[in-house]
Order: sequence, then C-alpha cells, then structure tokens
Amino acid sequence: MGWKRIEFGKDACARGLPEGLIASFREAFAAAGAPGNAALFETTDNGCVIFYFSPGAAALFDATLHALGPKRADAPPASARLAVGEAGIWGRA
Repeated sequence: MGWKRIEFGKDACARGLPEGLIASFREAFAAAGAPGNAALFETTDNGCVIFYFSPGAAALFDATLHALGPKRADAPPASARLAVGEAGIWGRA
C-alpha cells in the first residue's frame, strides 16, 4: 500500500470536515500506540485542503479512507505541514 491522498474543497472546509478528519485520525493513531510508520500531512491550494497519508497511516485508517475514496499519491511535497505523526516518515515510507 502506497501513499494515499484525500482532497476537501471549499464547501467541505466550510463544514469543518478537515478538522474532523484530523481528529479522527489522531484518535486512531493514539489508539494504535502512535506507530512510527504512520503520518498525516496536509497542504492547501486555492481553498482546497489535501491530506497525504503515509502507507502506514493509510493501513491504520483504511476503513475511513475507503469511505472517502482516496487516490494514490506520491509522498507529499516538502511544503506540506505535518498534522499527526513523525515528519521523518518521508525517508522511510
């Protein structure tokens, strides 16, 4: 399983969906013992929020991601902000 990406447009952002996704992932991450291979990154582009799930994060959050229709992705750009996890995941994923 590679990196996965979820995008939220302006309407979804206005409804608070990105914050809810981060909170849900943070809970799953903590419940799993904060695995070192799981990290969630985010970027913004023209009012759109894009989340990048490392392979470990995608596996951990698989059921929720599946419901959101994730897309395959490369690792996030260097400008991405770490939302949950360890930033060093780029070199290990």
